[in-house]
Amino acid sequence: MPGESHSADLHAVIGQAARLIRGACYLTALTGAGISVESGIPPFRGEGGLWNRYDPRMLELDYFRRHPERSWPILREIFYANFVKARPNRAHQVLAAWEARGAEPDGRGGLLKVLITQNVDNLHHIAGSLRTLALARQRRCWKSDLAVLN
Repeated sequence: MPGESHSADLHAVIGQAARLIRGACYLTALTGAGISVESGIPPFRGEGGLWNRYDPRMLELDYFRRHPERSWPILREIFYANFVKARPNRAHQVLAAWEARGAEPDGRGGLLKVLITQNVDNLHHIAGSLRTLALARQRRCWKSDLAVLN
């Protein structure tokens, strides 16, 4: 039957990943927009992506400075309407639990040593992840998150 082979391959890969995680002493996670889709935050690219509805240039700082009346409604929808209702999903919670597992009272230790994310939705923090490194153009994130890592 079509698809059965693919399904069996996928289950085998998931099983192998689970075995590697269970046997790991040190994990690093890298997340992007996909992890927050289940929480109601649309991705920028792909099916249902924001760039299918909006021109990304409308969110560039120079464009915003020249045409705030055009950019602001989009910014409000993307960053306020979506983020306000979003809550961490099971993936966010599992990563926070891996960070906490075996951690010392001061937060050191744990299976997940660092979570690197491109997201600015703050759902990892809300779920309880403390050791995050944000790969976004926010100088404030770099300073505060690096302080957590040290």
